[in-house]
Amino acid sequence: MKNIFSALAALFLTFSSAQGLAEEKEDFSQLGYDPPPVGHFDFEQDPKFNMIVQELKVMIIRLRNDEEHGIDKLKRWNNFCAVGYVFPNEPVAKGDFFVEKEVVVYWKEDDEFINWWGEDEPEKVKEDFYNALTLYFSPSSSMKNAAELKLWKEGKVTLGTRQLIREYAENLLADCKKHGRQYIIGPFTPPFEEH
Repeated sequence: MKNIFSALAALFLTFSSAQGLAEEKEDFSQLGYDPPPVGHFDFEQDPKFNMIVQELKVMIIRLRNDEEHGIDKLKRWNNFCAVGYVFPNEPVAKGDFFVEKEVVVYWKEDDEFINWWGEDEPEKVKEDFYNALTLYFSPSSSMKNAAELKLWKEGKVTLGTRQLIREYAENLLADCKKHGRQYIIGPFTPPFEEH
């Protein structure tokens, strides 16, 4: 009887472990990408993306004047969440596949998402802080004008070029909180601007 109980317990644990593994497979279909990502990647280990702190600071410097709220973004705390995605791509040649990577950066205070494709010449950024411009020039979308998925599907809303669908954006943010990295940039004085 003891052996049967042990065997059943082992079988239950094996089944539970297999179920857990099946549940860990990520579902990227609710992020609004077509095709959806196939996985996450650690962008801090990739030379195209590992200068993210410099990129964030240069973006804050360039967008420092918030005329709507009458504040200088350099003098406040700025919170970011960033998550890396790997996307499938069509074969370049038979049997050959190209994988594209993207980092989605969410800027909490500005309530916007930035799709960042990284720096092709990371050495330029190491040479000069102000060369970190790829994040600043990346496409961004604001949650302020996000459309509801239901209204879009019903044809009652026409999406603009960089307009978000609220549900997809909320799913992106949840995924970023779960799998991404948080960055807090406190008030700072830019290089060459000493007071």
